[in-house]
Amino acid sequence: MLWFRLYCFCAIFALFCFNQISTHFIGTKNKTKKLVRRSIGDDGTLTDQNRPHLNLISNGNKSYHFQNIFKVDFLESYQFCKSNNMELLHIESEDENKFLSKKFYELDKKFHFSDEFYWTSGTRTLRKNITWMWLSTGELFSYTNWKPGQPNNSTQKCMAINASYSKNKKTIEYQWSDINCTSNHFFVCEFTDTKNYTKTP
Repeated sequence: MLWFRLYCFCAIFALFCFNQISTHFIGTKNKTKKLVRRSIGDDGTLTDQNRPHLNLISNGNKSYHFQNIFKVDFLESYQFCKSNNMELLHIESEDENKFLSKKFYELDKKFHFSDEFYWTSGTRTLRKNITWMWLSTGELFSYTNWKPGQPNNSTQKCMAINASYSKNKKTIEYQWSDINCTSNHFFVCEFTDTKNYTKTP
């Protein structure tokens, strides 16, 4: 009967250990606070939802995801941003363009990129005077920063940003160009953050 007593002892000991581990895990889980990422609702406010983690850079009430790992065409970049509850980039002011230019320069320098394009949501409208609009908002351009001579091709329906060097190449600025929508490039997603991330139990 010794083996039976040993078996009972081992079973009771295992049950005790399991109970202790479960209690510790549940207690720790209840005490831990985690950062909940918010996504955008239809009204522009942020709602609690789970979504894939993206590296974000903030500027005022906007946060940006600079996608410089893989290249896609215009439609695919738009779909990627949408699938992550974000929008493909639109630029509202000179200050915002300067901020983005600084970040583009830092990325290009860090990863040794040269003359790379980054998709925005800028697209041609169907109007005869060839005006431009932001697909992400439906608004016409109120601010522009075209490269000299751009836009220059009515068949190129999409807008991207890339480096523009001075004649002596001592200064650099990121300006806008119209390009073919089916070409593959990096891109930037954005969202307007009306509420900060919050910690919840």
